[in-house]
Amino acid sequence: MRVNVNGHLAVAGILSEFSTNVILQFGYGNTVVNEQSVRLDPNAQSLASVNVSRIWAQKKIAEMDIQYELNKDDISVLSKQFGIVTRNTSLIVLENLDDYLRYDITPPAELRTQFDQVMKQRRADILERKTDLLSKAFVMSKELKKWWNTDFTAQHKDKKGDNYPEPVTNNDIAVDAFRMPPPTPPRTQASPSPAPRIQRDERNANAEKEEAALNEVVVVGYGVQQKRSVVASATTVVKAQEISDNKAMNLTQSLSGKVAGVQIANQSSANSISLQQPIVTIPEFKSDKDYMKSLTAKGEEAYQQYLTIRPQYLSTPTFYFDVANYFYQQADSTRALTILSSIADLDLENADLYKVLAYKLKQTGNYNQALFVTEKVLQWRPMDAQSYRDYALALADVGMYQKALDNLYKVLTQSYNSQTASRDEGIEEIIIAEINNLITKYGNKLNTSAIDKRLIQSLPVDVRVVLNWNKNDTDIDLWVTDPKGEKCYYSDPATEIGGRLSDDFTSGYGPEQFMLKKAMNGKYKIEVNYYGDRQFTISGPTTVTAEIYTRYSTGRQQRKIIVMPLEAKSSGGRLVGEFSFN
Repeated sequence: MRVNVNGHLAVAGILSEFSTNVILQFGYGNTVVNEQSVRLDPNAQSLASVNVSRIWAQKKIAEMDIQYELNKDDISVLSKQFGIVTRNTSLIVLENLDDYLRYDITPPAELRTQFDQVMKQRRADILERKTDLLSKAFVMSKELKKWWNTDFTAQHKDKKGDNYPEPVTNNDIAVDAFRMPPPTPPRTQASPSPAPRIQRDERNANAEKEEAALNEVVVVGYGVQQKRSVVASATTVVKAQEISDNKAMNLTQSLSGKVAGVQIANQSSANSISLQQPIVTIPEFKSDKDYMKSLTAKGEEAYQQYLTIRPQYLSTPTFYFDVANYFYQQADSTRALTILSSIADLDLENADLYKVLAYKLKQTGNYNQALFVTEKVLQWRPMDAQSYRDYALALADVGMYQKALDNLYKVLTQSYNSQTASRDEGIEEIIIAEINNLITKYGNKLNTSAIDKRLIQSLPVDVRVVLNWNKNDTDIDLWVTDPKGEKCYYSDPATEIGGRLSDDFTSGYGPEQFMLKKAMNGKYKIEVNYYGDRQFTISGPTTVTAEIYTRYSTGRQQRKIIVMPLEAKSSGGRLVGEFSFN
């Protein structure tokens, strides 16, 4: 091994023999100009005042630190074993058994017996907590199944003002076909799901009612952009024989992956059906901060304006968030991403800041960068269920569906301390929905053998809204108001038309979830209510992200993501977005 020597030289290593000679060669390049032999004999050279093993550990850690990411686990083990401060360990004073137990550090021999006994009991408690969490998930899975199978439309369809789409008859054909947007690759096969309710077209009064054999099915797909007219029409012809050849598959599966949105027509009949997607609208969020008044230009000129005012707000997270939003609204995503990434430099290993960054990266379609950020948060905060969930959803966004499924399931099988388990009680409802969504959409690509079968069930819904936030010890509530004017929130978590709200998280990171299996026609309003938090950090105000899904876990699933900071002075419901079923 060659090393540069300048002045003092120290050599440390582990002997393979009790006594040996070490040869040291000195020179330049490949030329040796001096050679010295050093005899190592522990009996003759023992120094009680010097901890030689600790010196070796220090030098070993220094060598491994050159490639920190590759060696960080080994560095952590050595630093704890020899009491050395590193970039991921701190110096603590251990005075009694409780201190060693708290930090999971092996104590001296006189405390070892007690330490081992307590740790054995802790391992048993961990296994019990895992069982308890899965048991809660099994109960929740049954509850969700019961809710999903309840026909709320039948209970209220005769009431004045209710406006549910009519059920599909034998003459109607419902088809789901969905292609995920880039960079996620399209799925090749959909799992069976109940036919969605469809707004009927006007029928020919003289059309025959008997079922006619389909010679061919004409599928017309459209790509739709928000607040724009239908574009990119495409037609696919699917022979009836292709459908009838596999009777185990429903029509949805037979046409899976052919088109994005469809219209089915029987050539021998005047009957046809248009499948309409709900319309989702979100308000344009504009910051009213003083620094935004300085941004008046576009492109390079606007970026120079940003550089001019940046020194005044170097440590203000909302500054970068707001300015990045400005550039995104100008369709300048490259500069926006550069500005947004500055958030990560404010405070290294700050999970709150990195969560904000991950939310915005996900919203803007930077899925690979979002995956990197969520993985970092998981490394820093593996004790939080939300860390695994955020990482799993980021994996799904880049098409790594198996790893996504495995990490979602880890949320239910990880062990948590009693405080964390109590804080996150109810998160299993959200995880069950997301596990089954992955299986429904990508089941043919997944190995589900590790997933307990009691958790697997198809749960397609017309509406799903999920609210997350970036700070612990924060109470934020999700409100969803339906066309009847009934608000679904923590005091009314089950609405007349079948809306369902998950458990209220009064601390932690959430999430909270709203689901509605069958949406009645009309407008739905989504709001957040900020009760407040119990901390002040460099990460600035609490930031929430709302994911709005329509036709969730079906072939026509759509997603809108909204990210917005909430000031502490916020009170009452703040509008997140609206969507309409017609």
